[in-house]
Amino acid sequence: MKNKAFLILPVILVLSLLGCKKELIAPPVHYPYIRGLSATPSNVSKGGATTLECFATDPDQNTLSYTWTSQAGKFYTDTTFSTETDTVNPIVWKAPDSSGVFVIDIKVEDGTDGSADSSIAIPVGSYKLLEVLGTGVLTEPMGIFVDGSGDVWVADAGDNNVWNYDGVNWSSFSFAGIDTLMTVDTIIDTTAVPHDTTYDTTYTEDSLSFTTPMDVYLDGGMIYVLDSGVDKVHRFSTPGPAGYDTSFSSISGSNNNIYPPTSFVVEGDYIYAACGNIGIRKRDLSTGQVEATTDPRQARGITFDGAGNLWVTVDQGSASPPYWIRSYIKMYDQNLNVDPTKTIEASVYRPWGIAVGPSGNIFVSQLGDTATADCHIAEFTSTGSFVGKWGDTGSGSEQFNSPAGLWVTSDRKIYV
Repeated sequence: MKNKAFLILPVILVLSLLGCKKELIAPPVHYPYIRGLSATPSNVSKGGATTLECFATDPDQNTLSYTWTSQAGKFYTDTTFSTETDTVNPIVWKAPDSSGVFVIDIKVEDGTDGSADSSIAIPVGSYKLLEVLGTGVLTEPMGIFVDGSGDVWVADAGDNNVWNYDGVNWSSFSFAGIDTLMTVDTIIDTTAVPHDTTYDTTYTEDSLSFTTPMDVYLDGGMIYVLDSGVDKVHRFSTPGPAGYDTSFSSISGSNNNIYPPTSFVVEGDYIYAACGNIGIRKRDLSTGQVEATTDPRQARGITFDGAGNLWVTVDQGSASPPYWIRSYIKMYDQNLNVDPTKTIEASVYRPWGIAVGPSGNIFVSQLGDTATADCHIAEFTSTGSFVGKWGDTGSGSEQFNSPAGLWVTSDRKIYV
């Protein structure tokens, strides 16, 4: 028995030693991680551009490479569109000349067989940016009107002027009437000999400038300017002092001008003005009488649709999200009777300008603010269906910074 035990022991020792051999394990693979994607602006018009950026990290600190792909459009290094590429980050994507929602994919690789993928959808609107007007000319443009010859008229509340652009040149005027309280002083130069034959005549400026021109409108060959700062509409036959005709006061009728008018239209013998918390006021140009009033609290923008109907933006937004909870577009007849079947919940925060296109679609500018950082133009059908929006907050050519006045021409050109 002792011999058998002696023989078994070495076998057990050998097996134990073999069981302690270390197993070889491959090191873990750390893939890149995409933390997010951004697009500035987040949506563009046809042929527009947005800057895309991928935010990615690699646990192994490997150098990352980027490859972008899209359904349509092209990638460039910058907005000069001179160098086409799909491997830089950030990158500029130029949208195609077609509308829709386009998905852009990104593949991030770390050079060691590790990679990560993600994508972002970019809405491309139905409209294409044609031109940027007024750079270095306009200060705080509010109201806009495009006449039958294609001239663009702009009420600039920043420099208290009304501007005209004839397709080549900009010109302006700022004149609100005659100061009836002017004084004329005759100063005799007593140092002259004889002093009774030499004198100077001085007098105060006999013209008043616009205070806060908010809107401009042309009708019947006359130019109308809404001067919100003094609650008046001034009428001219031609731009400037020589063309001054008359002024219509108390447009809003507000004591101390607490609720100044912000937008207006002229139709026949009447002015229709959106007057904030007072609502809409209809004023007879011949008698000055206020024919009718209505009370859509916080009326902002107003326009005619060419069929005798008034469309008004009403900003009764909530103080907290969703901000547009009480934001509407309302339709009135010329007697200011509202049609409740045409009321549209605009879902637009701080709606301002409004225009009706030749097809009957309604365009609304969202003024936005720094809290929402969402300035854009929204489009609705006349029955209230949401068509789409374009634009974003910023200073780029495809972006807006407090868009106010709107105008849509018969050939579907939109001026903002």
